[in-house]
Amino acid sequence: MGLVERPLALGMIAGCATGHWELAIALGIAFELVWLDAVAMGGVIPPFAGLAFLLVFPLALALGWSEPGPLLLPMVAAMLAAMLGSFLEQRFRLRQNAVLEAGVTLDEGEEPAQTPERIVKRAIVQRMLWHAVLYLASYTAIALAVALLLSLGLYPAMPDLPWPAVYVLALLGAVLSLRHKGASVLFYLLLAAMAVILLWPYAK
Repeated sequence: MGLVERPLALGMIAGCATGHWELAIALGIAFELVWLDAVAMGGVIPPFAGLAFLLVFPLALALGWSEPGPLLLPMVAAMLAAMLGSFLEQRFRLRQNAVLEAGVTLDEGEEPAQTPERIVKRAIVQRMLWHAVLYLASYTAIALAVALLLSLGLYPAMPDLPWPAVYVLALLGAVLSLRHKGASVLFYLLLAAMAVILLWPYAK
């Protein structure tokens, strides 16, 4: 699945590797709840929940942040990156399907220009490369945005925000698991509301 892993499992691995159990598990739980409905079935490609965790956790360690208040903005940005990854994965698979069909569909007596094995191997390499580019580009963009806001004294943070409150917000994932269109609309409205809450003190 590449970057599409369960964030709670990644949190346990990261906690074991770094010793920052509290931060790793808290982030893992938060992203796990957001995408509680994320199950890869058939042609459905869920958001890259593992990517979201891998973006926020190292950034939090680099900045020395462990509370959810300052991490809320990077978390929202990482969620958008995770959804972008799902969209790009869908486009990539459609493109590879077309390449595979063009490579193996031949008239009688013609020799194949490419074997299915070669097409699959090339697709694996390409997928690894664009996943790496997606991660590096997303991490760089989030880190630069955070650094810029901090340098300008405009970084939005909620210092008194506890992790349980974040879990309650993330529990909207349980609503999304109902697969109702209205739930998806509510999810994006919540993201917008979170952005407004974060930026409101600086809008005056």
